[in-house]
Amino acid sequence: RGNCLSARPRTRHPARCAWPAPRPRLPAAMASMEDLARRMDQLAASFQRLEARLDSAPAPGSSLRPIRARLEAQSRPASDAPGSPALAPDKDVYSTEEEAKAKRARPAMYPHTPRRRLDTLEMAARKYKDSEALDFLQLKEMQGFYNLAAILLVFSVSYIVLRNVVEHGFRQDPIAHFLCPQAFRDAMIAGGIITTAVAFSMLVFLLQRAVVSGWMSPSVMLGLYAGVQCLSLTGAVAAVYLTPIGPLPAAGSLCMTMVLNLKSHSFVATNLALARERVELIAKCRASDDDGAEDADTEGAERPPRQKQAGNAAAKRRRRGRARAEAVAKEETAPASDPAASPEQSSPEAGADGADDDAVTAAPSRRLAALKYPGNVTPLNFAYFLACPSLVYEPYFPRTKRRRWKFIFRKSLEMLACFVLEYALLTQFLLPVLAAPSPYGPLMEIAKLAMPSMAMWLVGFYAIFHCMLGVAAELLLYADARFYDAWWSATSLDAFWRLWNKPVHEFLLRHVYVEGIHYARWNKGWALFAVFLISAVAHEIVFSASFKTARPWFALGMLAQMPLIALSKRFKGSRRGNFVVWFSLFLGQPLIEILYFREWMATKKGQFFCVD
Repeated sequence: RGNCLSARPRTRHPARCAWPAPRPRLPAAMASMEDLARRMDQLAASFQRLEARLDSAPAPGSSLRPIRARLEAQSRPASDAPGSPALAPDKDVYSTEEEAKAKRARPAMYPHTPRRRLDTLEMAARKYKDSEALDFLQLKEMQGFYNLAAILLVFSVSYIVLRNVVEHGFRQDPIAHFLCPQAFRDAMIAGGIITTAVAFSMLVFLLQRAVVSGWMSPSVMLGLYAGVQCLSLTGAVAAVYLTPIGPLPAAGSLCMTMVLNLKSHSFVATNLALARERVELIAKCRASDDDGAEDADTEGAERPPRQKQAGNAAAKRRRRGRARAEAVAKEETAPASDPAASPEQSSPEAGADGADDDAVTAAPSRRLAALKYPGNVTPLNFAYFLACPSLVYEPYFPRTKRRRWKFIFRKSLEMLACFVLEYALLTQFLLPVLAAPSPYGPLMEIAKLAMPSMAMWLVGFYAIFHCMLGVAAELLLYADARFYDAWWSATSLDAFWRLWNKPVHEFLLRHVYVEGIHYARWNKGWALFAVFLISAVAHEIVFSASFKTARPWFALGMLAQMPLIALSKRFKGSRRGNFVVWFSLFLGQPLIEILYFREWMATKKGQFFCVD
């Protein structure tokens, strides 16, 4: 082959150089015409397909839902993944040809794929259609609305405060309100009422001590105790009515009198119950002793005379029964396994301030307390109960081992700031509205008082139940510092009354509800009615005496809670129930202020402090 290439064309040998036969070639013009014709055929086919698409396309305004429904089977959105609500299938059935047409109608370069998708609110409504439509606010997609609500709340409150100050100026004058001669007079009267109530409480202790010492029978003691309690309460109410004391010091002194009376009642009732339990427990342990134990103790010893032997045997049985009862009671103490004995261990405040988790001395069991019953009736024990933040008496309270001074200092500052804020709300927003009736009627007054009244109630709750009682518990090494639960999330009114004031709830539960069922043989309905009746009477005494008016509005409002509780149980466990609770609080505060403050302000010519 190389020889062929190097040789001249004329000298090539046909056998040695086998060249391929030449192919017939078309002219360049004819090849171009053939390629053009082929491209025209392709273009004509493309126009035919486009015309077919236009003919089969839906008319303007027609629904594309059938095509989206068919595409849903192949490209399902993330909201229809397992665990999310299933979408209702469409009733129509569409051919594969229509689905293919819909796919071909979309340019391939675009990333978006048409499919059936619901808007966020409709998807949330479908997800919670079996429970409640309001629950969709808890979705992650709705967190922005919470931020918007917080911004609107801060802006609205700031605007109201700024407008009030610009239009009316600052109305606070603490020097004129708390350093006037009438303020010192009111402080002396309130101090005298509280001191008298403490003296009556100590008299109740002396009566209980007389029963323990055997100087007085329980029945006589109960009669004298009832007289002392009535005299203490009526004396405080009479002192408030007959003296020119202002509403704030009057309400404070009456509340302290009520607290001391409730503590005295719990002290007497609990000790009587412990005395009965002690007698029953020792008798039960004595009855379980076998007669052979006496022979085993005296075996091998010289038999004394019969009378002396019987006396020694009785004394031994008493000592043996008491020792056995104490052994049984000590087995039930178990401080580490008693969750109620050490609530401080689970408190978030303990870890925040560096308190040890095991720095709690647990209270003994109820049976051991019953055996130690006479020993707990001491002046020191009763004085500690009067000072500790609890309305329910126990012979032994769980105690912490050290005080958290940082916690005490911080909560004291917070309490002081809350009281200053309450004073500002009262003088800047509430008293001016209550002093001058609105010409637009009570609805306008309720609208003006609703927000500052709710703010004042919340600030007062935080100052008293979280700060004041917390500081008192820390100073007294009192470990059971749970004075409220999450009442703000209550979904019914009965849950709210159980959660928002734990000391009063525990007192009414033990000494009214349980004792009424146990001793008086009431049913649960009558016991619940007694609870609300006592609460209504106590609130009415405080408000009517403080404002020196005899109006049963508060008592009627408390008794009206029973049908409202039955009504709110229909929404128990739902967000609607929580709306009902907050709505009742939002309207209840201004109504009470209008019914009691308005008459006082009209009588005293608009004076709330330094009343003559």
